[in-house]
Amino acid sequence: MALIDIIIVSLFFIAILIIGLVERKKITLEDYYVNSRKTKVFFLTATVLSTFIGVGVIFGNAGIAFNGGGLIALAIPLSFLFYLMLYSKFIAPKIKEFGDTHKAYSLPDYFSIRYSKKAGIVVSVVNLITYGFYI
Repeated sequence: MALIDIIIVSLFFIAILIIGLVERKKITLEDYYVNSRKTKVFFLTATVLSTFIGVGVIFGNAGIAFNGGGLIALAIPLSFLFYLMLYSKFIAPKIKEFGDTHKAYSLPDYFSIRYSKKAGIVVSVVNLITYGFYI
């Protein structure tokens, strides 16, 4: 890396740090984590779906189509669309209602409220391990 690259990246990080320090007093954790609980169910579902559909799926479909897969390349996007419709109709409203009622932010919060603090801790550890392997 050249010196100019290091300077540009450093200035970028300094600017981001300053903006973060100045703006941090204007929002709460509720604003940051769950958008003050104002997001509609469809958009919540779309964010979950976009987590599953990433560049890998897009490139995978392109590869399938290129190798002569034909219409089978539509199976993955259509299955995700079907999942989106079912999830947004039946599951997401219940999750949002529970989160809004109990001020829950995550899956460990759900288990802590629904079962016990120990269950929430176990789910937190399992999440950390799972995401550690994922990364």
